[in-house]
Amino acid sequence: MKRIAVWSVVITVIFAFVAVSFWDFTLTSRSAVVEYGESYLEAQSRANSDIVRLELTKATDQLELFARAATSFGQDDRDIYSLMESMCEYTSFDSMMLIGTDGIATSTLEDGLDVSDRDYFAKALNGQYGMTETFEGKGAVEGRRILMAYAPIYDDGVVRGVAAGAYYADTLSDLLAQHAQMDGFTVILNSSGRIIAAPLSKNSLIGKTSLQAFGENIVDSGEMTMKHLIFDEEAVTICVAPVDTFELAVATVTSYHMQNETMGSIKFAALVFMLKFVAAFVAGGLIVFAHIRRASKETGIAKGRLEHITNSIFGGVRTCDADDNYRTTYMSEGFLTLLKCDEKTALKMCGECGLDIILPQDRERVEASLAEPGSEKRNEYRVRRSDGQIIWVMDNGRIVKEMDGSTSYYSVITDITDSKNTEMNLRISNQRNQIAISHVADRMFEIDLKTDTLCVVSLIKATGRIPAIIENVPASLFEMNIISEDYAVEIGRMYTSLKEGAAMISKVIEMNFSGQMKWYRLTLSCVYDDNGAAVQAIGTISDVSRDVEAREALKRRAECDVLTGLYNRATLEEKYDAAFLSMDSAGCFHALFMIDLDEFKTINDTCGHITGDRVLVEFSKKLAALFRQSDTVARLGGDEFMVFMNSAHSIDIVERKANDICSMCSAINTAEMLGGCITCSVGACIIKDFSEPFEKYYKRSDKALYKAKLSGRNCYVIIDENETEHQKKTK
Repeated sequence: MKRIAVWSVVITVIFAFVAVSFWDFTLTSRSAVVEYGESYLEAQSRANSDIVRLELTKATDQLELFARAATSFGQDDRDIYSLMESMCEYTSFDSMMLIGTDGIATSTLEDGLDVSDRDYFAKALNGQYGMTETFEGKGAVEGRRILMAYAPIYDDGVVRGVAAGAYYADTLSDLLAQHAQMDGFTVILNSSGRIIAAPLSKNSLIGKTSLQAFGENIVDSGEMTMKHLIFDEEAVTICVAPVDTFELAVATVTSYHMQNETMGSIKFAALVFMLKFVAAFVAGGLIVFAHIRRASKETGIAKGRLEHITNSIFGGVRTCDADDNYRTTYMSEGFLTLLKCDEKTALKMCGECGLDIILPQDRERVEASLAEPGSEKRNEYRVRRSDGQIIWVMDNGRIVKEMDGSTSYYSVITDITDSKNTEMNLRISNQRNQIAISHVADRMFEIDLKTDTLCVVSLIKATGRIPAIIENVPASLFEMNIISEDYAVEIGRMYTSLKEGAAMISKVIEMNFSGQMKWYRLTLSCVYDDNGAAVQAIGTISDVSRDVEAREALKRRAECDVLTGLYNRATLEEKYDAAFLSMDSAGCFHALFMIDLDEFKTINDTCGHITGDRVLVEFSKKLAALFRQSDTVARLGGDEFMVFMNSAHSIDIVERKANDICSMCSAINTAEMLGGCITCSVGACIIKDFSEPFEKYYKRSDKALYKAKLSGRNCYVIIDENETEHQKKTK
């Protein structure tokens, strides 16, 4: 009896030990299965959220560009409708609308639609940008559920209208169906938990009130949420990821029947083993060994199933020691496929530190992320595969504390190279569209800064002189006489600045497109790649000949007298100041003449002001002809004129010019104009002291003129720098 009791105790202890061991094994296996499965589901849900975010961000960004461009069009400009149709083709909008401040919309589907009661219309009028909750359409889209993006249209800082784009909910459903990556389905919920888009094949499951209630409970958290539910007696796991900035969430639903089957097999195998172990222990050691071998075999099967689940995950799985080195301890077949190598080569690539596989440009950022508090980690970085190709990967991982007290890093790694390339191309495309729409020029071209090749987009080719492709720019532009070689240095500097990364350069130059040189504004804007290097330049050319000519005309009107075309007094003073600032005047005379037509009022009174104006114009022409281009001839007003003579060199030259003025005045009189002749009085002063202001010499020449008139007119008087009368001569 004692032996039986001992054996009973031994059997009980052994049975209890085996039961506890296998129960712990079952829990550990379940934890690993659930952990890997949930990690993958979380990664998939984030990926689906990113897809929806990128799609809606692209739509709203393009709508904002359209709203800016719409400001450049008139209210009745039909080109705006062509632009709306082009935007529908380029973006994912199913239709677009241009809405007036009264709420009446014109769209690519119908005109005259009244949307004044819509919430998004009121928000846009208040200057807001965004995307609405779903609502039922009306008019041509009645019965369809719609997401509406909206943006205000500004003109001089005031909202003049609203641009809107309709995004049908079933379009999002198609997008979700195309990107399904696992045995399950994905739905989109709004901020209140209502399902707004889902695959049609899953309507029976989506219609369950428990799923709707689940959505209402989790969406407001704004964070990644995971929950296990039962649908039609089938266990499912739902992972919800918020869609940033759009008040939406993506719910990814999947069934874990394989996990349940695996865990059921493990539990059943453990129970069978314990029963047989007791029977074998009583029967003998051989039976015990047989059952142990069988248990080991079944354990291997369970581990094999777990390995199969791991390898079936989209992407790859890797585990590392969560210490400073992150040494790799496990790699799945999917991870090896990602690197295109075997396990030995992969371990060599990972190195002593598991982070050696990351490119140096990204490693510091990843190390900083892993060092931050929290067990959940999510990083994007680049790795170099065994064939030398660089790919982008998404690393969704979790730091887990093992049973022995150590910590491990479990991660699911997926290839996101295509999505990163798409994102980069979208960014470059957005830059190009922004540049093109903001310029709205009638001539446009592109320059590949790597090959120095110019591609014509919309240059006017009136004479066929401009080919579609021009190589070896900018040198070829001078050879083809499109740009004058006078601008060679300036254009060369502009082109070098672009290659060095200058954002935008603009210059007004003369260019020849149709056999005639005209003034154009050349604007070059740079486009950059992911690394910040300049790869392309978008150029626009606008005809500014009229503007240049208008500015010159305004300048002439500001500087010159309207009737005679001579300079006015303000310009004469500027010329006087500029002359003394820019010249070496040592040893030179300068002279300031003041001229007045004698008895000019009598001409106006007897012959009329028209005849008087003709006399003034004729006198101005002949007076200007007496002096050099470096001298300044001006009309002060009425019949008063003034001349600043630059570098006269001697008093004799000043006297000769004064005499010529009086002689010229008598020569212009004809019987046709006056029936007689007129005379003029001239007062002049000599200038040697350049520190004195213009006003001093103005008064001195006026004083000389006054003396000439007192002397009987038709004569000149010259006063030197000491205000001493130098010479007086009556003509």
